[in-house]
Amino acid sequence: MKQKLIFFGLLLVSLFSLSAAKKNKGNGASAQGGVPDCDAQDPCVAYEVNVIDSGSTVTEYEVCLWWDATNAGCSKSGSISHSCPSGDESAKIESFSSGYSNRMCNIVSCGSETQFGLKDATGCADYSSVLTKEYDGVTATCSYTGGVCGGGNKEDCTWTIATPSCPTAAAATTSSTTTTTTTTTTTTTTAEPSTTTTTAEPSTTTT
Repeated sequence: MKQKLIFFGLLLVSLFSLSAAKKNKGNGASAQGGVPDCDAQDPCVAYEVNVIDSGSTVTEYEVCLWWDATNAGCSKSGSISHSCPSGDESAKIESFSSGYSNRMCNIVSCGSETQFGLKDATGCADYSSVLTKEYDGVTATCSYTGGVCGGGNKEDCTWTIATPSCPTAAAATTSSTTTTTTTTTTTTTTAEPSTTTTTAEPSTTTT
């Protein structure tokens, strides 16, 4: 009888733990301080977009993302399960540590966007919203898109950051207006009438 009571007690504890885990999944930080979805990662995530100096015309940017455990509201300590700057499995970062020095970066053309994956705790697969974040004047979105990171685990949240629009190649148009003044000179010639008077002298003949 005693063994049955112990077994029943252990069963109740297991059921309670399972229920608590389901409740925490996909709803912010887990009971263990994880950051499984966009809402939980939001306070921890930081990023920047910097111009790559390529002359007078800006065509490329360096876009970097990291997380900081000291950010206000960040509930994560230790390291995030894994992250990635692309779908290349070799680029996956296991145990992604906090801090700017551990940032992930991509070179991105103007008028484009890049994606980073962050997976922690139970993952982002149950997250159905789209989070919009403003940080340091730059807008990013976070959602679950089926996973960015290469490999078998596809539960990472997708952080998407856009670059500024490409500059318009403004052709310097110089409008030149030339005004031509035509002076017309009219010459009027007045012919003075010429009068010729012939006086016939009388001819006298003497015989």
